[in-house]
Amino acid sequence: MQRRISFFLVLAICLLVTRSLFTNQIVRGDDSDFHGARLANYYLALKQGQLMPAWAPNLNYGFGYPMFLFSYQTLYLMGAIFFAMGSSIELSLNLVLVLSVLLAGIGMYIFSMIESK
Repeated sequence: MQRRISFFLVLAICLLVTRSLFTNQIVRGDDSDFHGARLANYYLALKQGQLMPAWAPNLNYGFGYPMFLFSYQTLYLMGAIFFAMGSSIELSLNLVLVLSVLLAGIGMYIFSMIESK
């Protein structure tokens, strides 16, 4: 019973922290605008048939850029899934951030349960 309460407390704290992300606006940050453009290009590359996208087709003034060879792709893959389900680019990025905070909280909870045995 104690573990369930602490698990739901961790989830509640994570949702409380991310409550401002459930909007259709990109969070202000150093490169948050660029993440929106990269997500749109990642989705476009997937639609063009690149299974593991390496080339961002619309970056570099429409000439393309090998963006995804040098950056992490998990963020853009999860965002492309949300975007394909009908969310906007902004909401897709925010949902990925919410999901990553929730997964981090759950991971810390599981790690602390393993270490406390």
